[in-house]
Amino acid sequence: MNEIRLGDFLNEYTCDIPEITKDGMIYKLTYSSNQTEISFYVRFTKLIPYNDVITFEKRLENIFHLDRINLHCSYSPELFTMDYYGELISKLKRKLAVVNGFLDNADVKYGDGLITIGIKNGGYDLLMKANFCNELSKLIKDEFNLDIKTELTGEHSVDVGEHDKMMEEIYALLFQSGRNRLRSRLLLLRLLPWKENRRKRGGRICQD
Repeated sequence: MNEIRLGDFLNEYTCDIPEITKDGMIYKLTYSSNQTEISFYVRFTKLIPYNDVITFEKRLENIFHLDRINLHCSYSPELFTMDYYGELISKLKRKLAVVNGFLDNADVKYGDGLITIGIKNGGYDLLMKANFCNELSKLIKDEFNLDIKTELTGEHSVDVGEHDKMMEEIYALLFQSGRNRLRSRLLLLRLLPWKENRRKRGGRICQD
């Protein structure tokens, strides 16, 4: 399709979408086979905060009475900055429930095409099992067309009480509506054997 300004395409609903999104240019629009989900692929010249992405999606879902609206943001490579790191992590949390908590207070560094994340709350093995590094690199590729690698360092273990709290958060996420429910449940099934091993072996993480 020819590119069209997002605010013009949705000219009847411009009061309902965040101002910062209106100047984006739609380059692709897709629908699910049952027409309950619409995905907007939009180029922006400014970085869009995660909260504005969510506001855009939720308001249009309510207006059009659809199960899901997706706003996929695309930027020029020059716009990439580590100031946007928190927005990327927020987006990943929607896809990878296990991300919750483990990355809090992490030491994050970027240089020579590599993001190094030093975690302080444990969970290294869980994050690696969830394919976190590849998922973050893929998200950066999708949005900025940059090949940036991600590396995790830091604590492999996680405090028993902290782990149980995080697992409760994951369980809660499983029952929210949205297209990622099945993916999250499959991820949880992969994590459960680890939880059982921790309980059976005195609260220590045991390597196979």
